[in-house]
Amino acid sequence: MDMARDQRLELRLSGAEFEAVRGAANAQSTTMADVVRSGLRFTTRKRPVYSFDGHGASFVRDSWMVRHPMDTVSGDDGVYEAKQRLKAFAEWRAEAADHVHAFAAISTTNASEIITPEYKPILASFVEDRPLFAATTRASVGNASPFLLPGTVDEASVNGAVAEHTEGSNPSENAAIAFGQVTVAPKSISGLYRVTRELVDSSNPAIDTVCLSVMRESYARQTEARIYAALNTAQSGTITSGFVPSGAMARTSTGPALPSDLRKALLGYVDGRGRAPRSVVASSRPSVAEELDELDMTAYALRNVNVDLSPRITGTAAADGDVFILGGGDVWAWSSPLLEFQYGEREGPASVDLALFGYFAAAVVAPRGVSSIRHT
Repeated sequence: MDMARDQRLELRLSGAEFEAVRGAANAQSTTMADVVRSGLRFTTRKRPVYSFDGHGASFVRDSWMVRHPMDTVSGDDGVYEAKQRLKAFAEWRAEAADHVHAFAAISTTNASEIITPEYKPILASFVEDRPLFAATTRASVGNASPFLLPGTVDEASVNGAVAEHTEGSNPSENAAIAFGQVTVAPKSISGLYRVTRELVDSSNPAIDTVCLSVMRESYARQTEARIYAALNTAQSGTITSGFVPSGAMARTSTGPALPSDLRKALLGYVDGRGRAPRSVVASSRPSVAEELDELDMTAYALRNVNVDLSPRITGTAAADGDVFILGGGDVWAWSSPLLEFQYGEREGPASVDLALFGYFAAAVVAPRGVSSIRHT
């Protein structure tokens, strides 16, 4: 059949359909045949790629996947298919340009309702400062089982551990060393956030990063507070000739005398502990921190010593320590790897649980390695 020749087609229309076609012809000042032909021309064009009615492929999602290929969970195949659909859509638009009406430009102003708000993981970059943890000697722990450590060893035992000997003679046997045992009991620290499935699915996927960042920051704060509690306990009690009952060194300071008293405490640390100090951690409260503004870091006593502030040194009583001087190997902190969990259906499909868990312990193994200043 020669398709190039005009063909005759008879249509049987109902009364309502006939009136509709005639009304359209009158409105367009054309014939009823042209009205029918224009409808046929429209139906023979390519089917659009996107329906824009909530069904089928999504133009917005395909555009997002192409712009963020590393963030999509669909893989390379999903990104490739999205590119092909966008290409086909662009071709369809070019063909349909002569048959579509022009609408006002769509922008974030007049179409803000269809733009899904998205959380950016701003908390992911927040790293809680942990100067007390940094000043300790650190080790790992895997569970909550208590364990014992050798504690204070008296100076006489240390001094008599080795000695000169006569050639060919074995050294004399030393007296037994009395260890002051320290019991360490790790405690678990955990956190849990429950969020709706809809929030997780629509956050791309910043909500889990935000929640876990909040829990990690809280974990850091709580572990710092535990170290401070151990230090404050070690320096507690009545000060007698520069020492407290535990064997730790302590002194008092008032007002602007703090920088001078800190230098004296650093110099005295060497004589009291028998080794050089390594770290100074002071309270970040204005009454303490502002007095340290005049601290001369070039002074002899402050050579090779780190000075930091901690917001977790929170004691405000007269007998609480406000500045701590620490050496190496006297204050320990044990922590486990920080585990992060995501439970997709523990409470049913409507909720997702984001959890964090870890073990932590802190102990002053040798109180003589702690020196504090109580500032008023």
